[in-house]
Amino acid sequence: MGYVDGEFLLPFWDDHLFLACLKTDLAQQYADSSYLLVPFVQVLDSPAECVCGPLNLGQIHTCVKKLDQLLKANPKLKIALCVEDKSDLLINAAFVLGCYLVIIEHQEPNDVWSEVSCLDSITDGFHDPNSNPDCDFCLSLLDCWTAIAQARSLGWLDRLDIREYAHYANPLEGDLHIVIPDELVLLQGPVALDDGADFRDDGLRR
Repeated sequence: MGYVDGEFLLPFWDDHLFLACLKTDLAQQYADSSYLLVPFVQVLDSPAECVCGPLNLGQIHTCVKKLDQLLKANPKLKIALCVEDKSDLLINAAFVLGCYLVIIEHQEPNDVWSEVSCLDSITDGFHDPNSNPDCDFCLSLLDCWTAIAQARSLGWLDRLDIREYAHYANPLEGDLHIVIPDELVLLQGPVALDDGADFRDDGLRR
């Protein structure tokens, strides 16, 4: 990986998929070559400020599907998923590329990590988004890819109804996430409202 003044172009999968952190002038240089530079937020299809921690299954599904479409539509180009700077989006962009390799190409998480382990020096994993000082655990990219590989091997991803998942994962519809199909879900706990109302919309959350 070339890493100069915060810029790099890291191959994730041979000459097919790359992770890029490039400034405008250098990005133009690559855009004029055999690379197709794709902003991560374009693949994510969600506002950058809504990204906190690892992406949920709905977001993973969307990103992996779009990457697959890009690769099939541009077989002669090198697809580089780009972030503008070394921001919080960087680790999620790397996460998405690894998910593509695990889900679509059926690569083993350890094999993916062995190719991009240099990311360990510029990312520090996923931390609990809460400010509670007691929440000091960290999930690495390898941890997350291993979980995705396990879900794939057990057939959970094939059983996923993505429309239903996206509906209930919406904070306005319960913020509910399936962890183990038919066995375990996670959701926000209920909050007592002062006026006794059944619900109240507060910005983007109910």
